[in-house]
Amino acid sequence: MNKQPDKVFSSLMILLILVVLGFLVYNFIWDMNIFKTKRDETIIQSDTEKYILSFLPNDPIKGDSLSLVSIYLFADYESEDIDSILDIINDLIVKYPRDLHLIWKDLPLSKHYFAKGAALASRCALDEDKYWEYNEQLLKREDPLSLKLYQNIANNLEMNSENFLSCYKSGKYLYDIENNIREAYVLDIYDIPTIFINQERVEGDISFEKLDEIISNLIK
Repeated sequence: MNKQPDKVFSSLMILLILVVLGFLVYNFIWDMNIFKTKRDETIIQSDTEKYILSFLPNDPIKGDSLSLVSIYLFADYESEDIDSILDIINDLIVKYPRDLHLIWKDLPLSKHYFAKGAALASRCALDEDKYWEYNEQLLKREDPLSLKLYQNIANNLEMNSENFLSCYKSGKYLYDIENNIREAYVLDIYDIPTIFINQERVEGDISFEKLDEIISNLIK
């Protein structure tokens, strides 16, 4: 009996398995090194170098982006502490309007089932320059997170409802959210809220007085 077809089939199967494994390994490496280059700078490629936080494309920013001090807030919309933390940062921006700006980094935790959808909805407000108004209403909501809520907020802000829904359903900003999640992975962030001022993580409890002292020392 001719076993040649069996050998050919076995060889093809082995080749197919190798191709699939190669594809998976390549994508894993690419995924880990997605931040090899950013718009304006080269950043880390190994565990021994420090990741440089900055404004990624489509990261929401509040305040003068050219100011000396950057606050990076890793957060999601299901955390109970985010609203009060953001109020503190807003008060600091009022106090230091020329020296301080805030960059929001979406970090929807896996245990917060609706957080990624909320992050996606809020970023769709970027299309009409209403992100921070949307962000505020989403954080101060009384209803649970849902598509209906997202649409209601968009309507309250007189956004184009058709464009908003199209943005949300298409996942237009999903890649940008995933980039923030990868940043958090590189920085060993596993809980929220997490704040960095410039490149330094703020440890412990977050208060106006604590952040104010750090910022005042940086702008002296």
